[in-house]
Amino acid sequence: MPSCVPKKFNVSQASCTYNILMADVSGSMRAYWDSFMSSWNKYVAPNLVGRTNLYVFDYTVLLARSGTMLEEKDFYGGGTHLTGALQTIVSEVYQCKERYINVFLLTDGNHNSSAVSPETVINMMAPAVKKTCNVYVLGVGTLFPVQYSINIRSRLHNGSANLPSIFWAKKHGDIENQVKDISSKISSNYSQSLKLSMAGNSLPGVYTKNVFHLSEWVYFPSGPDQVRQLTIRQGQHVGHISLEPKQMPISVMIELFRQWNSVVIQIHNKKEVVPSDALPFMERLFKHKMEELRGADQRSIRQRLERKELVGYETEFNTLLNKIKAILTTEKFRNELELAENILSTTVGGGKYGTKVLQMKGHTDKDYKKDCEEFLKVYEENKTMIKSINNTPEDNCRFTLTSTVTDLQDPDFPLIMDVDKFQFLKQFTITGIPVFAPSRDSVTMNPWTFGVQGLVGAPYNVMSQVGIESFVDSIHSGEPSNSICSGEPSNSICSGEASNSICSGEPSNSICKDKSSKDIQLKIDDKNIRLNAIVPVFTPGAAKIMAPIVHTRLYTMCTTFAILKNPFIIDFNVHMAALGVTWVRILFENPTQPRSEFVRRRIENIEATAALYLRRPSYVKYWNVLKDDTAQALMTESTIQQDNRPLKCESLIKPMFILHMYQVTQNFEDTNVVAQIVRLMLIEYVGRCLTHYKSKDNEAKPFTDFFAETLVDQERKKEWVQKYIADTKKDMAGDEDFLLEDFYTLEKVQNAARKTAAEEIKNLKEKLKAQIPIVVNTQKVEQLRSVSTAGDMSWFTLRTFAREVGLAENVISDLFSEQSMFMYTAHALLYRASRDRLSTPMADYNASRTIVTKRVQEENSHVIAKDLKKELIEHLQSSWLEAYSAAHKQMVQPMTRQEILAEAPQRGVSVTDSTFDQVYKRYRPGVGLMGNACLCRDCPYFLIPNKSYNQHASVERRYSAAFPHGLHGVTYNHRDSDLSTILSSLESGTFFKPTPRQAVEHLTDEIVSLKEMYKEIHKSSLPASTQPPSGVGGNMQ
Repeated sequence: MPSCVPKKFNVSQASCTYNILMADVSGSMRAYWDSFMSSWNKYVAPNLVGRTNLYVFDYTVLLARSGTMLEEKDFYGGGTHLTGALQTIVSEVYQCKERYINVFLLTDGNHNSSAVSPETVINMMAPAVKKTCNVYVLGVGTLFPVQYSINIRSRLHNGSANLPSIFWAKKHGDIENQVKDISSKISSNYSQSLKLSMAGNSLPGVYTKNVFHLSEWVYFPSGPDQVRQLTIRQGQHVGHISLEPKQMPISVMIELFRQWNSVVIQIHNKKEVVPSDALPFMERLFKHKMEELRGADQRSIRQRLERKELVGYETEFNTLLNKIKAILTTEKFRNELELAENILSTTVGGGKYGTKVLQMKGHTDKDYKKDCEEFLKVYEENKTMIKSINNTPEDNCRFTLTSTVTDLQDPDFPLIMDVDKFQFLKQFTITGIPVFAPSRDSVTMNPWTFGVQGLVGAPYNVMSQVGIESFVDSIHSGEPSNSICSGEPSNSICSGEASNSICSGEPSNSICKDKSSKDIQLKIDDKNIRLNAIVPVFTPGAAKIMAPIVHTRLYTMCTTFAILKNPFIIDFNVHMAALGVTWVRILFENPTQPRSEFVRRRIENIEATAALYLRRPSYVKYWNVLKDDTAQALMTESTIQQDNRPLKCESLIKPMFILHMYQVTQNFEDTNVVAQIVRLMLIEYVGRCLTHYKSKDNEAKPFTDFFAETLVDQERKKEWVQKYIADTKKDMAGDEDFLLEDFYTLEKVQNAARKTAAEEIKNLKEKLKAQIPIVVNTQKVEQLRSVSTAGDMSWFTLRTFAREVGLAENVISDLFSEQSMFMYTAHALLYRASRDRLSTPMADYNASRTIVTKRVQEENSHVIAKDLKKELIEHLQSSWLEAYSAAHKQMVQPMTRQEILAEAPQRGVSVTDSTFDQVYKRYRPGVGLMGNACLCRDCPYFLIPNKSYNQHASVERRYSAAFPHGLHGVTYNHRDSDLSTILSSLESGTFFKPTPRQAVEHLTDEIVSLKEMYKEIHKSSLPASTQPPSGVGGNMQ
């Protein structure tokens, strides 16, 4: 449809247009109100025609005024009655007399003021009959429920299909841009409609109609011949247009698909049936169009840029299609942000959000333009020299057969400067060494921690970021390539999202890998051919000529992207860091010399490229500190200042590479200085790896871990501790009877055991020193690694580096000896901070050994002492209990007063008949038992009175799960009953605590004997007059 009509046909809609603003003025909207109010008054209000009512709502819905301008006083700040606001909107739309209605809803969607949910009102919405309603929903805040906007528009909106489904201000700063976007849609007169003489569709397969809005696309199912002449009506005005068949530009086709997607979403959300052929039809149209436009691939910049446009459209179409499919097939999105991003980028209005993604962090379009101007100036000044570079096929990307040099030698090179910043990054060839470097966020903060896990070799010696991007694009598009790259086909694996870039030239069979690293595997049967980054290098012949180009900001931007795959940052150190890390990786993979010609060439290219940066003041300063004050240069943060900031050693790869480069470029050969640098590097390497070693573990034993293997191995440690404890107990072994005679109660045994254990523990440290071998665990040290602090290298690589910088083998042997490792590790564990570690002289071997031994003693003595104490106490206690049990195994026999008086003096107890009650105060004559003296004849305390008798007697009860409580009392009470009665009484607990039958069954003989004794005792205690007649048993009582 036309985007506008002649003024003479322009029908004023002032008399038939009604504008409704419903603004959320709840408390949660306070931060957004001022910005919305000023933006509305500035951009929307002046473009409104017809009648306008401004409503606001918090707990209630109020008509602020009839007019277009908002005021500060319109903000209230209560709850959010979104349901009431929607009810008011529906009522106004249905009841107004105007034909054209614009609804503007501002809200954060946080309904909290009625039991009726907003969904209830939304589900009842329907387009007003014979009215055109355009709905503009502006959601606010990251928690805005996007589905509200989609559903409201789908049910109430029947205006232009080109209006976006949602406007969303996720943060305060987005308000103005969103309101401006709304204003632009109003200015476009989308509400005006035209009537056609022939019916068509806003989406193929839906109902046909004759009325369409300005700028809408109309699909006619009939052939071109039937629609060549159309009559258009607007009110009383009639016009005629003649149509001619014409090829649709692919960019226009993409906009058409956006409208169709918008209609599809609206149909889907109204629970109506989406035409089954809608999406397949779009796919067929696009495929046919691409087949028409796709020509032979070329390698020149001009033809590459032309092809880039096609690939860009292809990617955009695939994205549109995939996201609309996701919306149609996914009931619930993970969050509102995901739903909004699908809607925004799929339907009309999504384009402006896409441009935000392309903006570089901290680098504006103005900055980019300035950088391009600087680059072109440098390019023009050096163009003649650049064209003189002899670029061989071996210097080109294996896929694109181009290089940085060939791009710059291309006569059309300036054309590439006209594309946007993002496309420039992906189209300007940056060639170099292909590597696999897993993505890590820390690298953006510290480029020297860039880590290379693998170098790609022949036949992919040289690659480019253009080649990687094109390879990925060819895989995602499924396009068999036929032009850019040469060589054999490859079965390949790739990862990451499709991007706007040229296509690869090889047919490929590919599988997605790690999305976070965006890596590709060039051969499915060889995991070693895996890459995701390019480390740019030049040959020695080209490097010097390329120096001016290398030092431009634009080239730095490109190298940052090639290495980190991050288009949002520019890092001026990442190229030098990546060169150093790659060089160290080469040392790791090729430790011995002579190296192959291929490896030597790579090293030469790295050295030639890195030499371009050595004149930077920061590297000159660092080198001077490294050779003159090595310790300061190796500190993570030195006390020396550079440009009013501390000099830093972000990773040890930095001093390694700087030392090597100055040896190469300036023939630095002072072996004493080199040996000192390497020695301090080794100290610092171990230190950085151990900086946080078990630092948060209160039970950690770092010195034991590295120096006392016997105590680290839990089995060996257990064996040693048990032997030590056994030897100690053997030394302490004594007469168990003596123990029982010495300690009357268990509590006294335990106290004595603790005292004895404490005396033994005093000797523990010296025994540890004498019996535990203190030796550094060399294997553990060799396996230390910390990419984030020390850099992507190992102990093994450091040894190779020592040879690389020309140290003699005897010096290397000393630096890497077991004694040296002992000292490095001890020093590192003593001083965890880099500055402390490097500013404190390291102790010699003997002193280090003394320190380590003491630390091992301290770390282990308290743990072993705890076990020793427990074992000794249990040992002494068990010995006493064993003696106690042996002395008390016989059942206590009741004794009469006369029996006690006869035997007590033999036990050294001074007692007479007159003093008996004072000595044995708790004697119970009925049962013949005492409460203050033991009656077990084998006990050394037999008949000896003691105030602690209860503790002495309670041991047996305490350590027996089924002690026969009250056995003597029950037997006495049932002395005239049978055995079964006694056992039943014990079991039921008639007189005392219940006793299981099995606990006393083995005592039946003793119980029978005890019963008879109690009969005799009782009989003898009776007066003579009450004695039974001769021959009559005592059980007669």
